[in-house]
Amino acid sequence: RNNDLSVPEAQNLQLPAPENFSSSRQFNAQAETDFAQRQEDFSGQEPVRVIIGKEKFQEGYGIQEDVEENLSLEEMEKDLIRKALKKHSGRRKDAASELGISERTLYRKINHYDLDL
Repeated sequence: RNNDLSVPEAQNLQLPAPENFSSSRQFNAQAETDFAQRQEDFSGQEPVRVIIGKEKFQEGYGIQEDVEENLSLEEMEKDLIRKALKKHSGRRKDAASELGISERTLYRKINHYDLDL
């Protein structure tokens, strides 16, 4: 309200008709025809995989690897606590600050997970 950001009602909008078409039916029919033509042009072709970069970096893109990842919140939390403590050389205050939790919460989580640090 302060910035006068009023939006006109959608019903009151008058959009200009396409210049080369006399009606929206004619426009829609032409669009459907164009779409069908484009589908025919690409039918039977293999999908193209575009990779942007230098050739030496493109070599590994064809290889796919399925990785089993543990999605347990507890395991992820333990891992983050370990990493934060390692990063801050065991300084719990700094690790707690980086994790966005209080020092007391960090102490409780270390005890709860029996983390040997």
